[in-house]
Amino acid sequence: MKKLMAALVLGASLMAKPTASQVPCLTPLTLDDVVEILGEYSVLHQELPNVASGILYGMVNYNTKKIYLNTDQDRTEMRDTLLHELYHVKARKNYCGNSEDEVDLLTKKTIGELYIKPQVP
Repeated sequence: MKKLMAALVLGASLMAKPTASQVPCLTPLTLDDVVEILGEYSVLHQELPNVASGILYGMVNYNTKKIYLNTDQDRTEMRDTLLHELYHVKARKNYCGNSEDEVDLLTKKTIGELYIKPQVP
């Protein structure tokens, strides 16, 4: 019985709600996030200018609530760019700042989970 109680106490402590400093500000997109963002923002496909660092694949105008996707990319790149821009909007809505590194990391992780299938030996 003591072992069972110890296991229950340990399990409860492992499931305790993390403190604010332990929770990342930007979390993976959920379907609810996507529906909410796309209900508020328009997605426009158009040619975007090149910038000093290279091709501009996409961008968000938070004032006009528009997400722009460069038409000069293939379907896979456009899908990945849209996902990336959705993360930027979520970051802004959650007051997370606009860390390109964090957005890139979550975008790549989400692409891996959704579209890259593990190889079966």
